[in-house]
Amino acid sequence: MLLPGNYLWVTVESCQYCKVLSKLPIIIESVSYSESLGIIAKIIVPGRLFQKKLIESLVSKGLDVEILSVHDYVGYELTQRQLEVLNTILKSGYLDSRKNVKMKDVAFLLGVDASTVSRIFKAALKKVLLKILD
Repeated sequence: MLLPGNYLWVTVESCQYCKVLSKLPIIIESVSYSESLGIIAKIIVPGRLFQKKLIESLVSKGLDVEILSVHDYVGYELTQRQLEVLNTILKSGYLDSRKNVKMKDVAFLLGVDASTVSRIFKAALKKVLLKILD
């Protein structure tokens, strides 16, 4: 399928890395390939302890893992609940262009009302945008 801006949507059989990553509460920011390094995944994980467990999980599957860099995303000053809501919204597909997931679905996953999710989401988004655009 051809997307705007000369991008192609390609569906392929998943690699072992992708299979492991797809089952975890992480945000995959980008994936690229380097001739010298192989697959390079830029991911956001919910903390250093989880990062360690992620690496152990990949290594236990026999995969070679090398951390190229680590950055803390504390500059946005988001609460734990705001991070949880943002992560759930992203992982659930709420932000996908087809929008098959509704706010009430996200709320169900979090065990709260849709209005609560909406309020937390807006507050978190405002914090992020103010930091980025300021």
